[in-house]
Amino acid sequence: MADIKILKLMSGEEVLGECTFNDNTITVKNAVSIVYQQTEKGLGAGLAPFMPYCEDDIDINNHAVASQGVPNKDMSNQYNSIFSGIVVAGANEMPEMKIVK
Repeated sequence: MADIKILKLMSGEEVLGECTFNDNTITVKNAVSIVYQQTEKGLGAGLAPFMPYCEDDIDINNHAVASQGVPNKDMSNQYNSIFSGIVVAGANEMPEMKIVK
């Protein structure tokens, strides 16, 4: 099974996706770029398609990767909401539940 990882490429780009590590390449399924933008609350991060015109998984040469890591819970939830259709609510985002008799 593929692990969800963030890859920091030598070009400076950050790619998030389901990674399978091979001998000379990393195969990335559902790859997205992490993009940073200024918001009213400060610097924010979002996800944008990475190589959106590819029909298959993307192979990245191992030598093109500077580092890799596991995304934090917020980034994982954002990624999973895009590709699984399941939206995970944060602790402060849960609606108030009332029991009706």
